[in-house]
Amino acid sequence: MLLFFASLKSIGNTYYFSTLDGDDSRTSTEAQNPASPWKTINKLNSFFASLLPGDQVLFKRGDVFYTNTGITCGKSGALRNMITFGAYGTGAKPIITGLQDVTGWTNTGRNLWESNIITDGQASAMIVTIGGVNYPMGRYPNADDARGNGGYLTYESHSGINSITDNQLPATPNWTGAWVVVRKDTWVIDRGYVNLHSGNTIIFTPVAGNNNKGVSGAGYFIENDVKTLDEQGEWYYDPSAKKLTVYWRETPPVTQISTSKQLVTGNGRSFLTFDNLVFRGSIARMIDINNNHWSFTNDDLINAGEDGIWCSDIANLDVENCTFTNINNNGMTGSNVAGVTVKHCSFTNIGMYPGMSNQRSGHSCEGVRLFGDTNANITVNYCTFRNIGYNAIDFQGSNVLIRGNFIDSTHLIKSDGGSIYTWTSRDDITNYTNRVIDSNLCMHALGALNGSANVANDSLIDANIYLDDYTRNTIVTNNFCYRAARGIYCHNAYDDSLGGNIVFDNRYAGLYFRNDGHAINIAVKKNMVVERNPKVVCYRYRSSSNDIATSGNADSNYYARPIYDNKIIQTEFPNGILHTLSGFQSSFTTREQHSHNSSKRITNLNDPSWLYNVINSSINKSTGINYQKLYQEFMKVVMEAF
Repeated sequence: MLLFFASLKSIGNTYYFSTLDGDDSRTSTEAQNPASPWKTINKLNSFFASLLPGDQVLFKRGDVFYTNTGITCGKSGALRNMITFGAYGTGAKPIITGLQDVTGWTNTGRNLWESNIITDGQASAMIVTIGGVNYPMGRYPNADDARGNGGYLTYESHSGINSITDNQLPATPNWTGAWVVVRKDTWVIDRGYVNLHSGNTIIFTPVAGNNNKGVSGAGYFIENDVKTLDEQGEWYYDPSAKKLTVYWRETPPVTQISTSKQLVTGNGRSFLTFDNLVFRGSIARMIDINNNHWSFTNDDLINAGEDGIWCSDIANLDVENCTFTNINNNGMTGSNVAGVTVKHCSFTNIGMYPGMSNQRSGHSCEGVRLFGDTNANITVNYCTFRNIGYNAIDFQGSNVLIRGNFIDSTHLIKSDGGSIYTWTSRDDITNYTNRVIDSNLCMHALGALNGSANVANDSLIDANIYLDDYTRNTIVTNNFCYRAARGIYCHNAYDDSLGGNIVFDNRYAGLYFRNDGHAINIAVKKNMVVERNPKVVCYRYRSSSNDIATSGNADSNYYARPIYDNKIIQTEFPNGILHTLSGFQSSFTTREQHSHNSSKRITNLNDPSWLYNVINSSINKSTGINYQKLYQEFMKVVMEAF
């Protein structure tokens, strides 16, 4: 028996790598001694196929490993004997980087500095850091240009998917060969190569390859052209000349440019784990993996040209205690997943540069986007999301648990989504089951108005939690939703349940249910909706027919607008009618019969200040938030005050 269990234990070799102490000419036996390590990622890639299940590859702490190819996985581990990549020694985590130093500057005038030191000559460079700061490529107009619509010009008309006309656009400078970034809808920003700039018309080839044609009156801007450089830190990379040009008022400090497409390429391998590593700087997806049994723990992903982690057709992926910072597209993207767990991770500044993400139609600029089917088995627990261009968490499939996440400031680049968002798209596909959104704290779904064709509309459509078309069998419970256009929004969703949620201080409605011809059938019980603004209703129901009496069970809720606790419920089918709670109870005797409203009043919109004290004290301790405690404290204070 002892011999049998001993045989199950991982017994593998350990190979050491050090940039400072390494030598790739050493033998594999020598490389198993930390005193005689190998040196480069190229050596690792050439030896990868010789690794065995249970082996470890350790990088020396404090060292930086530059690669223009990334780690190319050439062997799988095995169950209970994964191949592990980690760190040894003391000090900072080892860094795997695709950023190359740029030197040899030439001043070409107008604060423009040019370098042709880039030896790899890649087709594009999506990451450039100057003095350690990640800067976006140059754009016209600038993001802070007061003359534009939040840094966007406006096109008055469009033709097909590839032509826009701006009546105010001059013929010079000519933007042929540049990129044009077009806001085609509230949730779509498309990018394209400018084939022709003639007069005030731009004809381009879209990157996304979708059918979005555009919205007249929306915005666009130009990028990826040296003529756009007029602001500190802006840059342009010329792939044919292998030259980088930056705008800097004096000789640029330490500058780096991304030269590696990816930093980890899975190649269909399985049973691999990466622990305590820093991945920094990629042109495209930083980590591109598939197949089964991968794990990333205690890793930092910084400055990704597209997604931080891209996975497809994958089962059993664990991502825990990792940070995702300055990611151009999505923090994580997973399609056809069957078992993905994301825990205790942080996502900061995701998809914040419009035009520099992959622009996959509506599926860009998101924190975590995981799509599966009836065996999706998705878990996103106790993560932190800050400054997200679109949705923080976007999921699809069965057996999903979204719990205990802290989300602050979403929809900074695109609108019409939710801090937590899901949809099914059609009523006739597989029925997803067992989906729970529990004990999340969602704040500031802000609404992206720059480049919007309809600011009045786009400022009122984002939600903290958004159950979109045909979402079914989803339980939304014990969440705290604060300051969105809509606290919890159900659009053509049905057979769902909302209970025990706190919804507070929104711009349009606390709970909003919209039915465009489908029975809603949503249970709404024991929720608390407190609206500070006297113009915002606590509950809004919009339907194509007068079906509210049969649209589900709503009862034992608390609706309060303490500054003006009157006409707090609105029904629309199709005409809008405002109700007091008692009037609503009289009109619809099957709903809200045990619900209550506020027994106290306030006279100042800035009261009650205690609400802000609870919220702000929690934000300031963001690294160690006890979400359940915050929920309990908020519930206690609200109940005592009202």
